[in-house]
Amino acid sequence: LFYTTISNSAILVATQPIWVLTMEATILKERIPRRSVIGMLIALAGMIVISRGDFDMGRDYIIGDLLALAGAVFAALYLFIGRRLRVKLDNLGYITPVYATAALVLVIISLFYGVNLTHYPIRTWFIFLLLALIPTVVGHSLYNWLLKYIQAHIVATTVLGEPIGATILAIFFFNEIPGWWTLIGGIMILSGIFVVLKRKRKEKIIIPE
Repeated sequence: LFYTTISNSAILVATQPIWVLTMEATILKERIPRRSVIGMLIALAGMIVISRGDFDMGRDYIIGDLLALAGAVFAALYLFIGRRLRVKLDNLGYITPVYATAALVLVIISLFYGVNLTHYPIRTWFIFLLLALIPTVVGHSLYNWLLKYIQAHIVATTVLGEPIGATILAIFFFNEIPGWWTLIGGIMILSGIFVVLKRKRKEKIIIPE
């Protein structure tokens, strides 16, 4: 966010379902239902509406935009690889090395940049703990559990619902009332997710070998 705008970052990171779908279609040769594509596009349009079309193509943001786009690609790769591994591993056997590796890399990077990890007050460490337990252990573990049973692009599309959850929390904790653009975009995102998740009765869940 030091190198681009919040709107640019939000829109570019939200493209991860497209990258996941592309990987599934080209590498795994999975059949992608038409409604998944339609629903995904509706949800992405909702993200753009929330940002009010404030996507800046200025040269000053090229580096930041490329980093945001790279983040979307790597997030897509994370779900794609998880989809493959979850077929062979149970959820605990998968998330344990993944989270441990992520924590180790984060500590190494912090030490490399000379970040002092001992000066934070207890309250801050408590918040860190909550962030690790609720969004990661509960939230991401649920995503990883789902990867064994549904296609990765479906999981990636549901992630687009995070701004809606954030908006609801902001109402209760910060008394921030969402504007009309946020409400319209939120409805579009929910509609898109509904279209993606809605399956025909005869449709079977595809599990890669």
